[in-house]
Amino acid sequence: MAKGGTYEGEISKELSLYLTHMKTEDGIWRTEQSGGRATTKAKANMQVRQDQYGDITYTIPETKFWFDIFSIECKTGYAKKTKSKKKKSTTVTMWSLLDLIDSQQIMTQFHEFWNQCLNDAIESKREPMLIFRRNRRSSCIAMHIDIFIGFIKRFGDPTFNFITVNGEFCYLPVTIMNLRQFFDWTEAINPIVVQNYIVRQLMRRKKNETK
Repeated sequence: MAKGGTYEGEISKELSLYLTHMKTEDGIWRTEQSGGRATTKAKANMQVRQDQYGDITYTIPETKFWFDIFSIECKTGYAKKTKSKKKKSTTVTMWSLLDLIDSQQIMTQFHEFWNQCLNDAIESKREPMLIFRRNRRSSCIAMHIDIFIGFIKRFGDPTFNFITVNGEFCYLPVTIMNLRQFFDWTEAINPIVVQNYIVRQLMRRKKNETK
């Protein structure tokens, strides 16, 4: 299995345990061709199910509620390797969220990730959620800021660090945090929480957009 596929499998198991309160790790798995099949069918004007988009999707009814709202992309790695002929060595440089501030790149690595995630979410009429991991680092999760605020309304202010980024490639500001800390903070998650706090935030957004 390719590196990306392996990571998608890892996140599927972790997210399944989170959503089912540790009952099963088999409630989520990879979509066909990591969502590529949905893209191909859409280009051919074929009918595509909502849950065929994104990298992972539900496999049991208990986890479906999450994927009714979110389209999830999983990304890992993407460090750049530079070979030196003189020193006969290879230098590995990890991308960084600081690239959003101090890089001369037109589109940073994070923005590339988020842009793909956002496009799939738009196609499937859902909300984008990005889970990513840099080499030798912990996984992080990214979502629109108003969705993050919805979690705050239910679970209170988080005690961990998080950052919010903006930019021309972001539809709305995006909040990023450590995935494990997010799981611990929202461990009482259930369909009612999503319905009462997350869906309400989406309804408020839609109302503001129509003003």
